[in-house]
Amino acid sequence: MKCKLLLILSISLIYNLLATSQLKEILVLNEGSYDYTSGKILVPVTVGVYDLNSNSYQQLNIIENARFASDIILDQSNYWVAADQRILKFDLLNRQLLASMDLVGVRKLAIYKDLLIVTRGEYLKKLDAYVQIYNKNSFKLLFEIPASDLPHTTESIVIKDNNAYIAVNNGFDFGNEVGKIIKVNLNLLQVESVVDLGLEGKNPENLMLKDHLLLSLNNKSFNGSSVSLIDLKNSGVETYNLNNVNSLCGTSVLAGESIIYQEINKTDVGKFNIAFKQSGFFKDLGRSFYGMSYDPITKLVCAGETDFKTSGKVHVYDEQFDEKYLLKLE
Repeated sequence: MKCKLLLILSISLIYNLLATSQLKEILVLNEGSYDYTSGKILVPVTVGVYDLNSNSYQQLNIIENARFASDIILDQSNYWVAADQRILKFDLLNRQLLASMDLVGVRKLAIYKDLLIVTRGEYLKKLDAYVQIYNKNSFKLLFEIPASDLPHTTESIVIKDNNAYIAVNNGFDFGNEVGKIIKVNLNLLQVESVVDLGLEGKNPENLMLKDHLLLSLNNKSFNGSSVSLIDLKNSGVETYNLNNVNSLCGTSVLAGESIIYQEINKTDVGKFNIAFKQSGFFKDLGRSFYGMSYDPITKLVCAGETDFKTSGKVHVYDEQFDEKYLLKLE
């Protein structure tokens, strides 16, 4: 099967229901290609699945009229996609579209019980709210933080207990990045606190959770990167600059006891050891990635690679970044 896949953007792992530790399939969100000069979609956004048993890739869904995609998540028997100005809900078994909602600037998604938490941001466009929470079944808006109270774009979401921790970065306003983490109580649907990450913690782009530590990978002003450790017990913040790193642009993942990251257009990956709070060179893998995902059950890292023209690959590594599978999507 010939697939015009440009960007392996997000990866979710699907397991054999009879043996939850056995990896069965890899769900892949492909960003496609949009020509911003002509305003034409050259390759549409798609969702596909790679079956490890048959070593085959199958395209599941074509998402029309989307310039790009920004997230895919699993929720019980469904998977959800954030694509440009739409949120789409699909059935995981028959892969059919169940419901969709138009929403300008949708970035990341998270599910908590019957709640759908959404972050938003759009280049050169102001929105009425950058954090919204909907009923996931009816799409009824239940809560939002109006732009008058939070005038900055938002990105990553982490759920811990009954709280949503949301990264506020203002990343679409270059030169005016901010660094804050908002805590929203999902039972009461209200903001409980705001943590300021300080000057070195601007532009948080990826939030991760390690026990009681909330970890934030910060892209600063695209002239350096850092990791912030937020203690959820006392809201204490420690920020550490990453050695010899400028812009990361989304390629980072929590894998075991460390954060693995790669600078844009580089082929080596770095490691931030959480316990020792040290960063540095880890391995040169000879390729640049676009998107990473880690599964704590199998302890595997999936990393997307693309030529930005016609094809893509998914490399599956163990925690030491020894390759276990190579999935060619071309």
